[in-house]
Amino acid sequence: MTAHLRQAVLAVMSVLALAVVCAVAWTPRPRAEAPPPAPPRPASVPAPSGVDPGADPLPLPARNVFEFDDPRLPAPPPASLAPLMMPPPLDLSSAPAPPAEAVRLVGFVRRGGALRAALSVHGTVSVLGVGEEADGYSVLSIDEDTGVSVRRPDGDEVVLPPPSS
Repeated sequence: MTAHLRQAVLAVMSVLALAVVCAVAWTPRPRAEAPPPAPPRPASVPAPSGVDPGADPLPLPARNVFEFDDPRLPAPPPASLAPLMMPPPLDLSSAPAPPAEAVRLVGFVRRGGALRAALSVHGTVSVLGVGEEADGYSVLSIDEDTGVSVRRPDGDEVVLPPPSS
């Protein structure tokens, strides 16, 4: 056995022995001794001859020592609250929502070495190549940098920008 190995084994054994000593020292032990007997109760002392045994020997205080305010004083008036300012309700009818686009570019797909566009047309996703159409929208050109050129059913052409990543 080499000197380094002997030192390592000695160190490990020392740590284990210390752990056992600590565990034994900190382990609670059950008490072996019985609890001390209760002190004997004194025999009842007879009441002095002039005192009623049913009467309370100590008079109660005239006030509750746990109450700190005087109930005879009127309560202070509540602090006035500032009036609550409510903003006027928003009139949603004056600002119409922008119309949702019927077609949008979802992403690009490479199939068979050809670049295709994944378009959402009226909520349905279609993967289309150049010259293909879905629901009247025809794909004219596809470019990953500029987007997809599409012809709408009414004949207008629109370029759909690439989706933000």
